[in-house]
Amino acid sequence: METNKNKNKKTKYYTPRVSISSCYYPTLKYLADKMDRNLTSGKPKNDRCKPFYMFDLSGNKALIFIRAIAPYLKEKKEQAYLLLTYGEYPKRSAQHEAIYNQLRRLKRKNYEP
Repeated sequence: METNKNKNKKTKYYTPRVSISSCYYPTLKYLADKMDRNLTSGKPKNDRCKPFYMFDLSGNKALIFIRAIAPYLKEKKEQAYLLLTYGEYPKRSAQHEAIYNQLRRLKRKNYEP
């Protein structure tokens, strides 16, 4: 979830956003092509690491992607299904802010036994 502030107004709004990165080019290229996105490449912070590739999705494209992969997720499944409820509410609603805050709490969740 990404927070945007309108420069002319002081209204916040929230946009679903997915960012995927990996060192394995073929898988990312396949996903980016399926979602009609371009890959960008990044350099690692140190010389011992491999270069990586990434792409972003936002708005409805992010929701379509999450809906497709949600059944296969393990660690992020709860966050994915919560984010899918986002589209059920009007834009700039209190529910969007509540979902944003719940997602922030889930990102801090500890999965240790």
